[in-house]
Parts: sequence; C-alpha cells; structure tokens
Amino acid sequence: MNTKINAWGNSLAVRIPKNILKELKLKENDIVTIEEENGSIKIHPSKKKVSLNELVSKIKADNIHREIIIDEELGNEAW
Repeated sequence: MNTKINAWGNSLAVRIPKNILKELKLKENDIVTIEEENGSIKIHPSKKKVSLNELVSKIKADNIHREIIIDEELGNEAW
C-alpha cells in the first residue's frame, strides 16, 4: 500500500488506513512506538507500562468493591 506524507503543523504525518487500525485494535489517542530500522520506518503499538499511581487514580466510587471480611479459615492460611 502506498500513502502520502502530509504536513501537520510543524511536523509531517502519515495516515494509517482504517483496516490496519482495526486489525491492530488501535484507536485515536492510543500510544505507538516509531522506530527506524534498516532504512525503514517501523510503527507498532506501544507496550506502555502503567504505574501504580495511574491504576489507583482510576478507582472511583462506582467501580470499587466493598470490603470482604473472612473470619474463619478456608484453606491453609496461617493466622
């Protein structure tokens, strides 16, 4: 497939066809990694590491479960 490099502000951009985005399960605002490899441009989904702070920041009143109290032994717990 051929595509054209276009201006986007002070940068240049390449459009990624919808069928490729669908195949890779990518959507707007997803993070990708761009690398030069042997004279080619390689774009792939980023394997972003999510920090504990990012995960905790997503806890809201409507998605937090209630406290579970178990006061009897159920298995091989050491009390």
